[in-house]
Amino acid sequence: MAVITLAGEQLIARKQHAKQPLVIREFVLAHVPNLDPKTPPRRDQSLPSSRQIVYRSAPTRSACVNHNEVVYSLILDNTVGNFAFNWLGLMSEEGVLVSANHMVVQSKRKNNELTGEEGNNLTRNFLLKFSGAQAITQITVTPETWQFNYEAKLDDMDTLLAQLTVGLIETQKEVVEQSHENWRLSETNHLLNQRLDTLSEDLLQTNEKHLALSGSMQRRHEHYEQQRIEMDVTLTTFLIQTQKQTLEQEYQLMKLRESLTKMESTDE
Repeated sequence: MAVITLAGEQLIARKQHAKQPLVIREFVLAHVPNLDPKTPPRRDQSLPSSRQIVYRSAPTRSACVNHNEVVYSLILDNTVGNFAFNWLGLMSEEGVLVSANHMVVQSKRKNNELTGEEGNNLTRNFLLKFSGAQAITQITVTPETWQFNYEAKLDDMDTLLAQLTVGLIETQKEVVEQSHENWRLSETNHLLNQRLDTLSEDLLQTNEKHLALSGSMQRRHEHYEQQRIEMDVTLTTFLIQTQKQTLEQEYQLMKLRESLTKMESTDE
Protein backbone atom coordinates (compact mmCIF):
# COMPACT_ATOMS: atom_id res chain seq x y z
CA MET A 1 0.00 0.00 0.00
CA ALA A 2 1.44 3.35 -1.06
CA VAL A 3 1.29 6.56 0.97
CA ILE A 4 2.17 10.17 0.31
CA THR A 5 4.91 11.10 2.76
CA LEU A 6 4.67 14.13 5.03
CA ALA A 7 7.52 15.72 3.10
CA GLY A 8 5.72 14.98 -0.15
CA GLU A 9 2.50 16.44 1.19
CA GLN A 10 4.26 19.64 2.19
CA LEU A 11 5.97 19.87 -1.21
CA ILE A 12 2.62 19.43 -2.99
CA ALA A 13 1.05 22.16 -0.87
CA ARG A 14 3.92 24.56 -1.59
CA LYS A 15 3.79 23.81 -5.30
CA GLN A 16 0.03 24.34 -5.46
CA HIS A 17 0.25 27.55 -3.47
CA ALA A 18 3.01 28.88 -5.75
CA LYS A 19 1.29 27.50 -8.87
CA GLN A 20 4.44 25.57 -9.79
CA PRO A 21 4.55 22.13 -11.46
CA LEU A 22 5.36 18.97 -9.51
CA VAL A 23 7.94 16.93 -11.43
CA ILE A 24 8.62 13.29 -10.48
CA ARG A 25 12.23 12.71 -11.44
CA GLU A 26 12.79 9.04 -10.71
CA PHE A 27 11.71 5.71 -9.32
CA VAL A 28 13.83 4.34 -6.48
CA LEU A 29 13.91 0.59 -5.77
CA ALA A 30 15.41 -0.74 -2.56
CA HIS A 31 15.71 -3.94 -0.58
CA VAL A 32 14.99 -3.17 3.07
CA PRO A 33 15.57 -6.09 5.48
CA ASN A 34 12.72 -7.16 7.77
CA LEU A 35 10.17 -5.01 5.94
CA ASP A 36 6.60 -6.19 6.55
CA PRO A 37 4.53 -5.65 3.38
CA LYS A 38 1.33 -5.92 5.42
CA THR A 39 2.25 -2.90 7.54
CA PRO A 40 1.33 0.47 5.97
CA PRO A 41 4.41 2.62 5.24
CA ARG A 42 5.13 5.39 7.72
CA ARG A 43 4.45 8.84 6.32
CA ASP A 44 7.45 10.32 8.11
CA GLN A 45 9.92 7.92 6.51
CA SER A 46 12.90 8.98 4.43
CA LEU A 47 14.85 7.41 1.57
CA PRO A 48 16.54 4.05 2.41
CA SER A 49 20.31 4.01 2.76
CA SER A 50 22.50 3.88 -0.34
CA ARG A 51 23.49 0.30 0.52
CA GLN A 52 19.83 -0.75 0.41
CA ILE A 53 18.99 1.05 -2.85
CA VAL A 54 19.33 -1.39 -5.78
CA TYR A 55 18.05 0.61 -8.75
CA ARG A 56 17.09 4.15 -9.77
CA SER A 57 15.50 5.23 -13.03
CA ALA A 58 13.34 7.95 -14.51
CA PRO A 59 9.70 6.94 -15.10
CA THR A 60 9.27 5.12 -18.40
CA ARG A 61 5.97 6.89 -18.95
CA SER A 62 3.22 8.73 -17.10
CA ALA A 63 -0.49 9.32 -17.60
CA CYS A 64 -3.47 11.04 -16.01
CA VAL A 65 -6.35 8.84 -14.87
CA ASN A 66 -8.54 11.80 -13.91
CA HIS A 67 -8.18 15.28 -12.41
CA ASN A 68 -7.09 13.86 -9.04
CA GLU A 69 -5.10 10.78 -10.09
CA VAL A 70 -1.91 10.36 -12.10
CA VAL A 71 0.05 7.16 -12.65
CA TYR A 72 3.75 6.65 -13.29
CA SER A 73 5.04 3.47 -14.91
CA LEU A 74 8.48 1.84 -14.80
CA ILE A 75 9.32 -0.90 -17.31
CA LEU A 76 12.22 -3.19 -16.44
CA ASP A 77 13.11 -5.36 -19.44
CA ASN A 78 15.30 -8.46 -19.50
CA THR A 79 18.50 -6.40 -19.80
CA VAL A 80 18.06 -5.05 -16.24
CA GLY A 81 19.23 -6.99 -13.17
CA ASN A 82 20.12 -8.85 -11.11
CA PHE A 83 18.55 -7.61 -7.84
CA ALA A 84 15.60 -7.99 -5.47
CA PHE A 85 13.46 -5.22 -3.99
CA ASN A 86 10.57 -4.75 -1.58
CA TRP A 87 10.47 -0.95 -1.36
CA LEU A 88 9.41 1.47 -4.10
CA GLY A 89 9.45 5.26 -3.98
CA LEU A 90 8.89 8.33 -6.14
CA MET A 91 11.39 11.20 -5.95
CA SER A 92 10.72 14.77 -7.04
CA GLU A 93 13.21 16.87 -8.98
CA GLU A 94 14.06 18.60 -5.68
CA GLY A 95 15.10 15.25 -4.20
CA VAL A 96 12.01 14.95 -1.97
CA LEU A 97 10.53 11.50 -1.34
CA VAL A 98 6.95 12.16 -2.44
CA SER A 99 5.45 8.70 -2.02
CA ALA A 100 6.54 5.23 -0.87
CA ASN A 101 5.21 1.71 -1.13
CA HIS A 102 6.05 -1.60 0.59
CA MET A 103 5.61 -5.00 -1.07
CA VAL A 104 6.71 -8.61 -0.91
CA VAL A 105 10.22 -9.19 -2.22
CA GLN A 106 10.33 -8.99 -6.03
CA SER A 107 13.14 -10.61 -8.04
CA LYS A 108 14.53 -8.96 -11.20
CA ARG A 109 16.82 -11.01 -13.44
CA LYS A 110 18.52 -10.11 -16.70
CA ASN A 111 19.49 -12.36 -19.60
CA ASN A 112 22.48 -14.60 -18.98
CA GLU A 113 24.36 -15.00 -22.27
CA LEU A 114 26.68 -17.64 -20.83
CA THR A 115 23.96 -20.04 -19.68
CA GLY A 116 21.25 -18.96 -22.12
CA GLU A 117 18.86 -18.30 -19.24
CA GLU A 118 16.32 -15.63 -20.09
CA GLY A 119 15.68 -12.74 -17.73
CA ASN A 120 12.24 -11.56 -16.67
CA ASN A 121 10.31 -8.42 -17.58
CA LEU A 122 8.61 -6.36 -14.89
CA THR A 123 6.29 -3.38 -15.07
CA ARG A 124 5.55 -1.37 -11.95
CA ASN A 125 2.79 1.26 -11.86
CA PHE A 126 2.70 3.89 -9.11
CA LEU A 127 -0.51 5.86 -8.58
CA LEU A 128 -0.47 9.33 -6.99
CA LYS A 129 -3.87 10.48 -5.79
CA PHE A 130 -4.56 13.91 -4.34
CA SER A 131 -6.74 16.89 -5.15
CA GLY A 132 -5.58 18.62 -8.33
CA ALA A 133 -2.96 15.97 -9.21
CA GLN A 134 -3.38 16.33 -12.97
CA ALA A 135 -3.09 20.12 -12.93
CA ILE A 136 0.04 20.32 -10.79
CA THR A 137 1.88 17.49 -12.60
CA GLN A 138 0.78 18.86 -15.99
CA ILE A 139 0.29 15.32 -17.34
CA THR A 140 -2.18 15.18 -20.23
CA VAL A 141 -1.47 11.72 -21.67
CA THR A 142 -4.07 9.03 -20.97
CA PRO A 143 -3.23 5.35 -20.24
CA GLU A 144 -4.89 4.30 -23.50
CA THR A 145 -1.92 5.69 -25.45
CA TRP A 146 0.31 3.04 -23.85
CA GLN A 147 -1.37 0.32 -25.92
CA PHE A 148 0.53 -0.77 -29.02
CA ASN A 149 -1.12 -1.75 -32.31
CA TYR A 150 0.79 -4.84 -33.37
CA GLU A 151 -1.98 -5.88 -35.77
CA ALA A 152 -1.01 -2.98 -38.06
CA LYS A 153 2.62 -4.09 -37.98
CA LEU A 154 1.61 -7.64 -38.92
CA ASP A 155 -0.50 -6.34 -41.80
CA ASP A 156 2.39 -4.24 -43.10
CA MET A 157 4.72 -7.23 -42.92
CA ASP A 158 2.24 -9.44 -44.79
CA THR A 159 1.84 -6.81 -47.50
CA LEU A 160 5.59 -6.47 -47.95
CA LEU A 161 6.11 -10.23 -48.20
CA ALA A 162 3.24 -10.52 -50.68
CA GLN A 163 4.86 -7.87 -52.87
CA LEU A 164 8.16 -9.74 -52.77
CA THR A 165 6.40 -12.96 -53.74
CA VAL A 166 4.68 -11.30 -56.70
CA GLY A 167 8.05 -9.92 -57.83
CA LEU A 168 9.59 -13.38 -57.76
CA ILE A 169 6.69 -14.84 -59.74
CA GLU A 170 7.02 -12.13 -62.39
CA THR A 171 10.73 -12.80 -62.62
CA GLN A 172 10.06 -16.51 -62.96
CA LYS A 173 7.58 -15.82 -65.75
CA GLU A 174 10.13 -13.75 -67.65
CA VAL A 175 12.70 -16.52 -67.32
CA VAL A 176 10.24 -19.10 -68.70
CA GLU A 177 9.41 -16.86 -71.66
CA GLN A 178 13.07 -16.31 -72.38
CA SER A 179 13.67 -20.05 -72.14
CA HIS A 180 10.91 -20.68 -74.68
CA GLU A 181 12.43 -18.20 -77.13
CA ASN A 182 15.83 -19.87 -76.89
CA TRP A 183 14.55 -23.41 -76.79
CA ARG A 184 16.63 -24.46 -79.82
CA LEU A 185 19.88 -23.54 -78.11
CA SER A 186 20.45 -26.45 -75.79
CA GLU A 187 23.23 -24.85 -73.79
CA THR A 188 21.26 -21.67 -73.21
CA ASN A 189 18.20 -23.71 -72.36
CA HIS A 190 20.18 -25.65 -69.79
CA LEU A 191 21.39 -22.46 -68.10
CA LEU A 192 17.90 -21.03 -68.06
CA ASN A 193 16.53 -24.18 -66.47
CA GLN A 194 19.14 -23.90 -63.74
CA ARG A 195 18.12 -20.28 -63.19
CA LEU A 196 14.49 -21.29 -63.01
CA ASP A 197 15.27 -23.95 -60.42
CA THR A 198 17.18 -21.40 -58.35
CA LEU A 199 14.28 -18.96 -58.47
CA SER A 200 11.87 -21.71 -57.48
CA GLU A 201 14.01 -22.55 -54.46
CA ASP A 202 14.24 -18.85 -53.56
CA LEU A 203 10.48 -18.54 -53.78
CA LEU A 204 10.01 -21.59 -51.57
CA GLN A 205 12.46 -20.24 -48.99
CA THR A 206 10.76 -16.84 -49.07
CA ASN A 207 7.38 -18.45 -48.42
CA GLU A 208 8.84 -20.48 -45.54
CA LYS A 209 10.39 -17.34 -44.04
CA HIS A 210 7.09 -15.56 -44.46
CA LEU A 211 5.25 -18.29 -42.55
CA ALA A 212 7.90 -18.36 -39.82
CA LEU A 213 7.94 -14.58 -39.50
CA SER A 214 4.15 -14.37 -39.38
CA GLY A 215 4.10 -16.97 -36.61
CA SER A 216 6.80 -15.10 -34.69
CA MET A 217 4.97 -11.79 -35.01
CA GLN A 218 1.72 -13.43 -33.90
CA ARG A 219 3.41 -14.88 -30.79
CA ARG A 220 4.97 -11.51 -30.04
CA HIS A 221 1.58 -9.87 -30.43
CA GLU A 222 0.03 -12.38 -28.01
CA HIS A 223 2.89 -11.79 -25.57
CA TYR A 224 2.48 -8.02 -25.59
CA GLU A 225 -1.29 -8.36 -25.41
CA GLN A 226 -0.84 -10.46 -22.28
CA GLN A 227 1.53 -7.84 -20.87
CA ARG A 228 -1.03 -5.13 -21.61
CA ILE A 229 -3.75 -7.12 -19.83
CA GLU A 230 -1.47 -7.66 -16.84
CA MET A 231 -0.68 -3.94 -16.79
CA ASP A 232 -4.41 -3.11 -16.89
CA VAL A 233 -5.07 -5.55 -14.03
CA THR A 234 -2.19 -4.08 -12.02
CA LEU A 235 -3.38 -0.54 -12.65
CA THR A 236 -6.95 -1.46 -11.67
CA THR A 237 -5.66 -3.07 -8.47
CA PHE A 238 -3.72 0.07 -7.63
CA LEU A 239 -6.81 2.22 -8.27
CA ILE A 240 -8.93 0.04 -5.96
CA GLN A 241 -6.31 -0.03 -3.21
CA THR A 242 -5.84 3.72 -3.21
CA GLN A 243 -9.57 4.49 -2.92
CA LYS A 244 -9.32 3.72 0.81
CA GLN A 245 -6.65 6.39 1.23
CA THR A 246 -8.45 9.21 -0.58
CA LEU A 247 -10.44 10.66 2.32
CA GLU A 248 -7.50 10.53 4.72
CA GLN A 249 -5.08 12.17 2.28
CA GLU A 250 -7.49 14.91 1.24
CA TYR A 251 -8.38 15.58 4.89
CA GLN A 252 -4.70 15.82 5.85
CA LEU A 253 -4.03 18.09 2.87
CA MET A 254 -6.97 20.33 3.86
CA LYS A 255 -5.64 20.62 7.41
CA LEU A 256 -2.19 21.45 6.11
CA ARG A 257 -3.63 24.13 3.87
CA GLU A 258 -5.57 25.61 6.79
CA SER A 259 -2.38 25.64 8.84
CA LEU A 260 -0.46 27.35 6.04
CA THR A 261 -3.25 29.92 5.65
CA LYS A 262 -3.17 30.66 9.38
CA MET A 263 0.61 30.96 9.29
CA GLU A 264 0.43 33.37 6.35
CA SER A 265 -2.23 35.41 8.15
CA THR A 266 -0.05 35.53 11.27
CA ASP A 267 2.98 36.62 9.21
CA GLU A 268 0.96 39.44 7.67
